[in-house]
Amino acid sequence: MWILDQLAGREKELQQLQGQGYQIDVSYYWTSATGHGGPVLDHAIMRRLVSLQLDIWLDVIADQEGTVEQGAAADRNERSLHSSTWMLVHLSPGG
Repeated sequence: MWILDQLAGREKELQQLQGQGYQIDVSYYWTSATGHGGPVLDHAIMRRLVSLQLDIWLDVIADQEGTVEQGAAADRNERSLHSSTWMLVHLSPGG
């Protein structure tokens, strides 16, 4: 997982921030063109999350009609089949 590759070798920095009360998690956003399929968190990814003491939350969006409007197709009132994915690391002070 690309985002975890970016955090590799920064375990001490993450632990220091967590020790100061910061909450750090990974957000995974995924839209489905068909309502099927989706992200997979295999054991290797979960092991890496655990070693970094990071939680992950999933934001899954499936269009109820099975399609998602996008770009020029939406401008033409047509429907376009697609899926999209993005991830980010969320850092917030504890409270």
